[in-house]
Amino acid sequence: MFAQVGRIGSAAQAFWLAGQILREDGDIDGAVLSLESAYEGLTIARDAANRARAASNLIDVLRATGQHDRADQVIATLTSGS
Repeated sequence: MFAQVGRIGSAAQAFWLAGQILREDGDIDGAVLSLESAYEGLTIARDAANRARAASNLIDVLRATGQHDRADQVIATLTSGS
């Protein structure tokens, strides 16, 4: 809904919150999907501070589930400025 009216940042924040809730509820796959969507949306919205925070949450979940290569890919996009 937010994204359809041009509020990408708001949509991304909703995904970020959903990712945190899903992680707390034990839905790791859902958390990863939501946090990836948040990270991508915050990148599009050029919200660097929240993008870094969402990336941190995503990296934590990926590392906790043994997905170190995917976590490294997220880190690489942060350090490359993409």
